[in-house]
Parts: sequence; structure tokens; C-alpha cells
Amino acid sequence: MKKIKLKYINWFIGVIVAVQILSRGLVLNPDSIGYIDAQPIRSAGYPLIILFFKMFFGKLALNVLSVFQLFLLVFSIHYFLNFLRDKFKLTDFVVLLLSFVFYFFLYQMGNEISSEPLSLVLYLFSIKFLLESILENKKRSLYFFYALLFLLVLIRAQFYFLYPVIFFVVLFLFYRNRNWKLFFRNIAILLIVIAATNLADKSYHYFKHGRFMGTPYTGLQIVTDALYISKPGDSILFNDTFDRKMFNEVYSNIYEQGLILESLEEQNPSVTMAQIIMHYNDSYNEICHRNTKVIIGSKFDNPGSIIYWENIDKATLNISKKIILRHPVEFLKLYVYDILRNGFISNIFFVFFVITFLHSLVVLIIYPKNKVYFFLVLSSLILLSNFFLVALVEPILDRYSIYGYIVYFVSLFILISNGHFFNEKKDTENSLLKEKKVKN
Repeated sequence: MKKIKLKYINWFIGVIVAVQILSRGLVLNPDSIGYIDAQPIRSAGYPLIILFFKMFFGKLALNVLSVFQLFLLVFSIHYFLNFLRDKFKLTDFVVLLLSFVFYFFLYQMGNEISSEPLSLVLYLFSIKFLLESILENKKRSLYFFYALLFLLVLIRAQFYFLYPVIFFVVLFLFYRNRNWKLFFRNIAILLIVIAATNLADKSYHYFKHGRFMGTPYTGLQIVTDALYISKPGDSILFNDTFDRKMFNEVYSNIYEQGLILESLEEQNPSVTMAQIIMHYNDSYNEICHRNTKVIIGSKFDNPGSIIYWENIDKATLNISKKIILRHPVEFLKLYVYDILRNGFISNIFFVFFVITFLHSLVVLIIYPKNKVYFFLVLSSLILLSNFFLVALVEPILDRYSIYGYIVYFVSLFILISNGHFFNEKKDTENSLLKEKKVKN
């Protein structure tokens, strides 16, 4: 009876949180408009979902979509936690505590019309099927995972960070099973998913915008980091008069506004890492959207068209490449600072993460059947890979790190609550015991 009551309480809290979020009304931001209008700088997934809802619900499409994705989120949270409860023998009370972690992030996410809510749904489903495929050797679950990965990347390109994580999983499976056939099959499927996702995105832009190409937005993001570390003498890098003129105009504006590292160091030669990252965070949108996009965009015709964005993308990628190659150390420093300060937040947590990760990795190498440590290593790699990707193009904000942190803290909580941190053999021995019982 107590078990049933706790389940009902958990569902009730989830619904209350969803209703509270809905009561605040729709949240539309600049990203929302990009998805609603299916702008060329948005990848295929979410604009197509909005189009689907418009076909069936007309003017109420966005309201229906917001309700749909919020309650689907509540369902996915319970689905994921129920799987963890059964797989890691968690009590319903522990599951209830873990659900508050998810509800906190859900409440922070709010009722936005953006790719984040549905991405989190697909992400939780995909991690569930990935864990199930590895821990229970279910091929069908692995195929479900790859299908969800395809949709996930198509909706939100940030999830490219999962590709290297999956490569680790494939290597781990080979280490555990020594099966070359399985290894090459998984590599082939991963490559097919990567190719299919790119093809689907390019095909969408071809049919929607008339150009067979990927989403043209990377250049504008990465050039912002490059411009932040740029120096006045960098204009000599550009042999092309047009490129040099664009760089000089942008650099002059952002330097005068005090938005770049050069400006900060002139004011304070002994500037610290924390001060640099704070300045970088404050400067990013000003450099990216209110200077670079405006100035470089003014040089091209047909604003808003895919050709317009393609021209911006090519110009900014060219500028980025030359500046980064001239200042690799400065770029690497900014990259590392972003990961340490924006990603890990504090030095204490970074040290804790490194120690925990290395400990878990060693345990997993010794006991490859230990499912608790596998989950912790997997979640740690997800967190790291997410940081490594996002930091290449912009500050690691909460909205980007949420996916890694949710799964990481859940895996850490499971490790500590079950006492595995102090008994590495516990889970492995239990698993081997079950295998022997099955054989007998």
C-alpha cells in the first residue's frame, strides 16, 4: 500500500509542476521565432513538429504543443526513473527524491516553445534504451536507441556530443565481449545514423529553402570566440580585401565597446580566469548577434534567406580559421576556462569529478559487468563530451549543461545510496550470482 501511495504522490507532484508551468503561459524568445518561422538557421526536427501541430490544431497549435511536451516530459521522467528503480533496486522513496531533481530542472526550463523540452524527452528515452541494451544485452533496445539518437540530433544539433560517447560504449562492449562482429556492426550502425542525420537535415533545407546543405549557423558561433581573443594586428591575415574590411569593421566596434579580451587586459593586466570568463559570458551575445551578425550580414543581399545565411557562415568560418590558427594558445585557454568555470562551476566540484571518474573507470576495467559503475562512467562521459562540444562555440550555460548534469547526479546518487562507492564488487558479484542461477 505504501508503494502505491508513493507512486501516486510522485505522479501528483509531476502533474502539479506541469500545471504550474502552464499557468505562466507560453514563453516565446528569439529562438522560438526561429523555430516557428522555420528559419534556415534551425535544423529540421522542431520546425517540422510545429508544422505538424499547425496542420491539426491551427491557431491553437503552440498551446497544444506546449501542453503535449510538458506532460510528455513528466511521463518520460517517470518512465526513466521506473527503469532505474527496477534495474538498480531503488526504493520508491529514493525514486521520489530523484524525481525532485528532474522537477527542479523542468521548472527552470519553463514553458518555452523551443527544442529543449522534447529534446529532454528523447534524451531520457534514449539513455534508458542504451542502458538496457548494455546491461541486459538486448539488441532491440540498442536499435531503439539509434532511432532515438537520429531524431534527437535532428531536433537539437547539440546532441552531436553523444557520438563520441557511443563510440566509447562500442569499445567497452568489445572489451567486455571480445566480439569483432558485434564491434564492426555497431560502428557501421553509428556511421549510418550520423550519415542519415546529415542527409535528412540537408534534404529538409533543400525542400524547404532550396539549398542542399547543413544548417548554416556554426560559423557565426565559433567566430565569436575567435573575435573575443583577436588582436588589432590580425587584419594582416586576410589577403582578400572583402574579408579584411569585414574583420576591421567588426573588430573596431567590439574593441571600442570593451567586449574583447584585449580591452579587458588593457584595463587590468593581471586579470584572473574568473574575470575573463565573466567578461566573456557578458560579451558573447553582444559580439555575436549585435555586432558580427549585423555588420557582416549587411554585406549580403536577401536577409533571412538560406543564401544570406550561407554567405555569413562561409565568411565567419574563414575569419575564425585564420584567427584561431594565429592564436591557438589563447583560444585553448578560453576553451579550457569555459569548461572549468562555466561547466564545472567550481574547482572543488572539478576535483571531485576527476577523482570519481578515474575511480569508476578503474573499477569498470576490473569489473566490466558492474552496472552501477558503468552508469557512472557513461554519465561522466556524457557530461564531459557535452562540455567539450559546447565550449567550442559559446559559453556553457545552464540550458546546455542540463542534459549532462541530470544523468550524472542521478548515477552518482545511485552509487552512493546503494553503498557501491565503498564496495566495488557488490554489484558485480550480484550479477554473476544471477547468471549462475539462470544457468542452473
